[in-house]
Amino acid sequence: MNLSRNVICAPHLVCASSQTSSTATIYGNRVDMANADGCMFVALLTSSGNTTASITNKMIVYQTNTTEAVTTTNYTAISGTSAYLTTGTTAAGQKLLVCDVYRPRKRYLSARVTAGKGQLYYGVSVKYGVRVAPTTNTTAYESNRSVVMSTA
Repeated sequence: MNLSRNVICAPHLVCASSQTSSTATIYGNRVDMANADGCMFVALLTSSGNTTASITNKMIVYQTNTTEAVTTTNYTAISGTSAYLTTGTTAAGQKLLVCDVYRPRKRYLSARVTAGKGQLYYGVSVKYGVRVAPTTNTTAYESNRSVVMSTA
């Protein structure tokens, strides 16, 4: 099977390096799961982290059947789709948070990351088992980000 014909990769999470509170919630883009089997969300922690206290960084995948904004309460957490990383007062750079959802019960998914102060996240969503060719993505901030993945 040629992986590149059955997978769609897209930027998912915005970075959050400038928050001043001890934690902040980062809302990922909505992922339409029509004609796809599953989606893996990958977030990369790239900063040295909080240097004064222990912080638990977490990613949880949410789902809904509506096209409302990802910050609304219509999204419900999917049981068993949590990834946690506790950072102490030492460097925590280059760590991954990964959640995979196979055949979700609702059409739209979104990952939310709760990040510690000064954490920097980059994230991608990887839809797999895609049965229909993708449409052009017109997300406004798509033009200033790069996603590099290899199927080799």
